[in-house]
Amino acid sequence: MERYELANGNVYEIAMWSDTYTVTHEGKVVYSGSYAGCRKYINSQK
Repeated sequence: MERYELANGNVYEIAMWSDTYTVTHEGKVVYSGSYAGCRKYINSQK
């Protein structure tokens, strides 16, 4: 699991589930897809 804390204080985590990656924020899944897609989603939240 990777954890990212943005400058605005929001914390996002990327977890791998078999062949899919998910992004969670405050315990809720907010995005599911490829690893690159997850990183793109997190970067768009800055």
